[in-house]
Amino acid sequence: MNKGPWGGANGRGFWKEYFELGYVPYPESMGSSAQTMEYAYDDFCGYQLAKMVGNKHYQDVFSRQMYNYKNVFDKSIGFMRGKGVDGKWQEPFDPLEWGGPFCEGNAWHYTWSVFHDVQGLIDLFGSDEKFTTKIDSVFTLPNVIKPGTYGGVIHEMKEMELANMDNMLMVTNRFNICHICIAMPDNLGKLNIGYVRLLKDCTILQKKDIRVMKTKVVCLHGIY
Repeated sequence: MNKGPWGGANGRGFWKEYFELGYVPYPESMGSSAQTMEYAYDDFCGYQLAKMVGNKHYQDVFSRQMYNYKNVFDKSIGFMRGKGVDGKWQEPFDPLEWGGPFCEGNAWHYTWSVFHDVQGLIDLFGSDEKFTTKIDSVFTLPNVIKPGTYGGVIHEMKEMELANMDNMLMVTNRFNICHICIAMPDNLGKLNIGYVRLLKDCTILQKKDIRVMKTKVVCLHGIY
């Protein structure tokens, strides 16, 4: 284990498996698929830094790993999913269940957590149409919380429930905001608009103390 000097929130748990298998295995590590996706994004950032400073060795190292998120995507069902050391998919599987191979979220949240390679994620779905259909379906989901391996409701679940997150997502969908930017809640159960770039003529709407932004520009992904 390489947890770093401050415990499990730092460093890379299951780094060896990630390097050798291309993913963190489940159930050996709780939150394994979330780890895999976050490690892949970190590798992308490391690659960019190595490229900037001209370090060819680390460019090669990180370039081999920054697409590892693909290894936990099950094309047969269109979701990120837990995968065992033997390469078999997690069973049983319910995309609404929190925990397991995900941290403070579920498969519906984490499937979109590929901020550095949106086109690669689209390709995994098979086409723009299939990708769009899937991501649009996020906004029709009922406001259902399944605690899964958490065994009970944690504050992130309660905050989403109290904020009526699903209705918020449907409201924002009317105002041309990037679906990827808002499909995944942040750690406090609020809309994740950290990747949304707001330009002039931005309008703030108010509904039950929920602030929803209307903007001409949608995101940093370059989709719109």
